[in-house]
Amino acid sequence: MNKPKVGTIVEIIKSGNRFNAWDKDGNKLTSFIRTGTRRGAYAKGMALECREGKGGRIYWWKVPMEKFGTVSHVPDAPSEVEVPAGHEEIVDFISNS
Repeated sequence: MNKPKVGTIVEIIKSGNRFNAWDKDGNKLTSFIRTGTRRGAYAKGMALECREGKGGRIYWWKVPMEKFGTVSHVPDAPSEVEVPAGHEEIVDFISNS
């Protein structure tokens, strides 16, 4: 399985003595999260969010369960920007440089 994407939020479900991590799509991400991190989130009734640290290393941060099923830290697609009158030449110059 591929590495989880930054912003993925998982729920921790206890199964016997194991604490499994599941995302909203039903993917099991247990193997990417250390046991102590999963156990701590479960004990506090929290979800875990995948974040990126220095050097591209991922880590898991406790977040409220209300965030489960959502994706955070994912930027929206850029919207169209209206160019003011008289600035077309400058924009064309920059685009063609």
